[in-house]
Amino acid sequence: MRTKKVDKTNMLFNILYCIAKVLEKLLFNVKVQGMTNLPEKGRLIICPNHTSNIDPIILLLYTNRIIHFLAKDELFKGRFLTWFFTKLYVTPVNRTGSDAAAVKKCLRLLRDEKVLGIFPEGTTK
Repeated sequence: MRTKKVDKTNMLFNILYCIAKVLEKLLFNVKVQGMTNLPEKGRLIICPNHTSNIDPIILLLYTNRIIHFLAKDELFKGRFLTWFFTKLYVTPVNRTGSDAAAVKKCLRLLRDEKVLGIFPEGTTK
């Protein structure tokens, strides 16, 4: 397993990452294949299936890069949740129409050689 690259300026992300890693080892038996196919540098779009709310967490635990996810804007209710999800590199997306701000943010992330995580099927709820 490769070493996780963390953001030294984001203590919340680092703490939650460590807690999730411990819980995953204790509670789940996750088997991951093909992680050697992911590049260690450069822009990347990851588009996995979305079968559970823990999918983003598992994906983060088994990659060696920080993933910037898109998520439905309904999750960003209130100041605390907006702050929380922003600290975890999540970008809100308005699913009722086109969202130019989210598209621009994705393009910026890719221009900056970041990893963008998108769950194409999302959810209908």
